[in-house]
Amino acid sequence: MADQQFDTSIALWGATGSGKTWLLNAFGKELSWYNENDPEFEYSLKDLDDNYLLFTEPLNVDVAPATEASEDHVWNFERRGRIKKSRAHQISSHAHRILVHDNPGKVLVDVVKGDEDNEVVFSALQNSTNMILLLDPTNVKGTPVASNSSELTKTDYERLLAMLVEVILRKNQKVRIAVCLSKSDLVKIHLNTDEIIRVVFGDGSLRALNSPRVEKEFFRISSVGTYRKNGKRHSNLIDGQRVENPDHWNPINVTAPFFWLFEGVERQRIAKDDWLGDRKNIYIPYPPPREG
Repeated sequence: MADQQFDTSIALWGATGSGKTWLLNAFGKELSWYNENDPEFEYSLKDLDDNYLLFTEPLNVDVAPATEASEDHVWNFERRGRIKKSRAHQISSHAHRILVHDNPGKVLVDVVKGDEDNEVVFSALQNSTNMILLLDPTNVKGTPVASNSSELTKTDYERLLAMLVEVILRKNQKVRIAVCLSKSDLVKIHLNTDEIIRVVFGDGSLRALNSPRVEKEFFRISSVGTYRKNGKRHSNLIDGQRVENPDHWNPINVTAPFFWLFEGVERQRIAKDDWLGDRKNIYIPYPPPREG
């Protein structure tokens, strides 16, 4: 499927189990929260058949195991101003025809390392100027939250991210990377997100993303969220595989990396036709992440 048909192509990168497919499902869920709580804009996410994708039930490993084959998701996203006569809201209302590349984590790792020759996956990485990078703290050996299946070390991640950046910059002068600390509901460290990534994934991981050709932003995300139990806040993940309390499924900040990428595309759009030079000044940014 040619990326040229789409104005916003997004590649996901993350090792096996980092939460790529969960992120896509939770994105549709969290949009419903914004539709209920944003007084200025309404949001829609639809498939090619014009069906709304505001998911109401969380995934679990029984119905959504790790991605086994490459999948492309084609979506139509729209942000529309509720205040119809406002010029600022008109300028800030945009639609995106999105192509999201979701590939098996092992393949993504092996393609970057050069251990697997997969032209489809390699091309998806090279041709997407927008990327959501998922860094899973449970997948790093030696961390307090490491799972029994953890295979990658800090050194592995430092090398992988350096090679990933090299791959995506071969054909692109500039890329946007939303760097996401996934499963943040399990992380109890009270530091800025980039500092947590440095501590968990190594100094080299941040250095790899430091290219002047990489525009990046850091996000703490959780596709399962948390809920209160016995007066305390708990992760809503059980056994590392499923949502413990589906009635309190409340993904946090999964829209934030998408919003950030959309805003970058939209600011470029309005700059092209901004003959008077005022559109960029009255453009209304997307809402900030719900939690820092």
